[in-house]
Amino acid sequence: EELIASWRRLHPSWRFEFWDDTRNRELMYKHFPQFARDYDLMSGIKRADVARIAVLYVHGGVYADVDVGAARCLDPLLQAAEKARQGMLLGEENFVHSVLLEQRSAWLVSNAVMASAR
Repeated sequence: EELIASWRRLHPSWRFEFWDDTRNRELMYKHFPQFARDYDLMSGIKRADVARIAVLYVHGGVYADVDVGAARCLDPLLQAAEKARQGMLLGEENFVHSVLLEQRSAWLVSNAVMASAR
């Protein structure tokens, strides 16, 4: 609850939506019916990974995992990205996480927080 509250506190003018498996599946069937069967065959975590990208593609906005808090307001970063005509913002995975959990010795793109223009 405190992590979600950090987003609301730092972004009081934003509208917040929560996407569950049912909403994600409905979005996939409505906007990407050609991939719906493959989506249903994926494991739960893969469906969640695909769904967050699909939601951003269809609606735009900012996606954040519920276990990630906001450390500062993203509005200046989003405004700079818009001015530079950058359609998508991605972050880097924590390097320790990359090494210990993913067995990678290089930086990885994180999908815990992403932003997309519509």
